[in-house]
Amino acid sequence: MKPPNRMPATKHRLYRFWLSARHAFEQADPWLPWRVCTACEQPFRRHATAGHALCAWLCTSCTKHVAIAQRTVRCVQCALPLGPRPQAFGWTRCRHCKANPDPDLQALVCSDYSPPADDWIQTMKYRKGWGMVPMLADWLADQWRQDHRFAQNRDWTSCTLLPVPSSPGRLRQRGYNQAALLAKALGQRLNWRLNTDTLHKTEDTQSQAGLDKAGRLQNLQHVFRVVKPVQRLGTIALVDDVITTGATTAACVHALRRAGAQRILVMAICRTPE
Repeated sequence: MKPPNRMPATKHRLYRFWLSARHAFEQADPWLPWRVCTACEQPFRRHATAGHALCAWLCTSCTKHVAIAQRTVRCVQCALPLGPRPQAFGWTRCRHCKANPDPDLQALVCSDYSPPADDWIQTMKYRKGWGMVPMLADWLADQWRQDHRFAQNRDWTSCTLLPVPSSPGRLRQRGYNQAALLAKALGQRLNWRLNTDTLHKTEDTQSQAGLDKAGRLQNLQHVFRVVKPVQRLGTIALVDDVITTGATTAACVHALRRAGAQRILVMAICRTPE
């Protein structure tokens, strides 16, 4: 794993020692018969499951969660889980998106925001768990490769990655933007371009945690701004860690559409159910 763009608030010698130790372990890792699970931090023997890149990162128990999560049928536009009745009727959109379908807006997530995936996100986001980023990027890349919507449509096979931006104050407080780290790792796996200069968050807003959808939408009015032309970017993949009510992604999509963007793919690790 590469270190974050910003150095953590620690002494330089300790930081260099951390880098050296991690590099040494990564070099020796291919010859070791065991690994430590990135998610639960328990040792496990190497195992192989066809079609799963995450088997290099996760123990058997955590890999089972991945397999279960991938069976969930979701709305193609906002990624909310679809219940058995919409699936039985062949519907591909939830009741919200069915009333306002947008074929140029697609969504892709890996799991509901529930155990154990919610703890993986919190580790990356709040506990400086940068070691989670490669594993989560592998999961999201696998999810994209297995989705028939994109395999059968050339318009979605090559995207420009735009991470959901953090405000300047939040970036100074946390020291990094987890969406940007995730987008960078995802670009390396899918060979997509990363762009962090086009979409900006211009204001420090109240924390979204604890707000309902209406409060989140009000909180995010006019805070995202497109500062460079988007037409040359082609299809845009907007990357975030979690879609909660969809207010943040909706505000970003609105700003991008006003600037002239057409096809937008929203990508996240988790989606909070209704």
